[in-house]
Amino acid sequence: MRIRTAKRSRLMPVPNPVLVMVIGTGFALLASMGMGRAALVSAAPVTVQVLTGPAQSEYDVVAAIAERWNATHKDVQVKVEMIPEGSVAEQILLIRMAGGTAPDLYTAMAAGPMASFAQDGALLPLDQFPDFWPVLEKRTAHNITRNYRLRDSHYYLIPWQAEITMMEYNEDLMERVGWPSFPRTYGKFIELSRKLQALKVASIDIGLTVDPWDLRIGDFYAFYLAASGGRTLVRNNRAAFDNQYARNVFQFFADMIRYKFTPQEPISGDGFVQQRIFTQRYGQVAVVLYRDQAKFKWNVAPILVPDDYSGPQPPYTYFNMKGLAIPKQAAHPKEGWEFLKFMLEPENERVLLESGRFPVREDLARHEAFASWFRANPLSVPFALNMAHTRGLDIVPNVPEIFRALSEEFVAAVTGKKSVEAAVTTAVERVDKLLF
Repeated sequence: MRIRTAKRSRLMPVPNPVLVMVIGTGFALLASMGMGRAALVSAAPVTVQVLTGPAQSEYDVVAAIAERWNATHKDVQVKVEMIPEGSVAEQILLIRMAGGTAPDLYTAMAAGPMASFAQDGALLPLDQFPDFWPVLEKRTAHNITRNYRLRDSHYYLIPWQAEITMMEYNEDLMERVGWPSFPRTYGKFIELSRKLQALKVASIDIGLTVDPWDLRIGDFYAFYLAASGGRTLVRNNRAAFDNQYARNVFQFFADMIRYKFTPQEPISGDGFVQQRIFTQRYGQVAVVLYRDQAKFKWNVAPILVPDDYSGPQPPYTYFNMKGLAIPKQAAHPKEGWEFLKFMLEPENERVLLESGRFPVREDLARHEAFASWFRANPLSVPFALNMAHTRGLDIVPNVPEIFRALSEEFVAAVTGKKSVEAAVTTAVERVDKLLF
């Protein structure tokens, strides 16, 4: 992914002193007439090019914020462009960088591509700006951002928006079996599942294929983060999940299949909406998705944890984060940084929130700028309360291959083809090989 740029020649022509004097006199004359070149240049506003990801809703948010900016910043105008829908965002960004048309700000940078671009020298370290940390502390995003520091000790993105994985559940079904509140632990969930089984309702769904590679994010990885208090899979470039947390998660899902608490026949459509599956695992998009589709009372809860869990509350979970980044080839990096900061102002993050996308702020559920929105959307509150206890994917190479290897061992364990102990051990060995 090496970005090649043209180099300026060291051999600069020696200026002719007479020519310099003539040109200088000419500019002085034009300046005295109010038509100097400097005046003409300064009269033209700087145009900051902002590139969004391939999603119309994201573009609409950034365009609305840009409109606010442009109304009060006549000397620096923002132009917003969207990567075409259906495109691979990182490929388009790479083409733009290689072609000399890099944007001044990119709004959909994921952690993995960020690391690759940064290692190739294609991104600007944002902590070079003197107000980097004050901006993050004001936004209460400094603790989350620390997870994205690269080995060179620099930060190349600021987390901007995130989708937070939680459990949606059917309250009506719980009432039918006389269960008072959503269970928090594996053991209590199994007890409730037995009661739901009498209604011929599955309690949870599990994908038993290896692909797509990110299938395990919504089950094993989210549950592992919860059980372990926020540990990710890799530490010091070695697999770090050869532990009881991983074994407990494997065993929980194996029990779900062994006790036949999962769907026993294929379900066409959304089994949660059809009330054939008690729970679902989605981000806050579920609030919009089920607002009209679900014809029953439902609610949101944190990810389940082992019976002996004594960690943070709410438990950690996975979030799908997209961040703001400035290419090193940006024509106007300082102006891009100023607009980036403008995007993080509460009144502008309210625009993001109203689109159903959550700003990455630890104070999201408490900040007065968002209070009225959460009062009108109470089912979104649990997602916001979980923001401070979230983790993304490890910033390492071969993430898809790592999750495919993990998925093969997970499926072998939960379907009884391997013991949990053997499957976790093999998964750790395979991931280690992919890291070296």
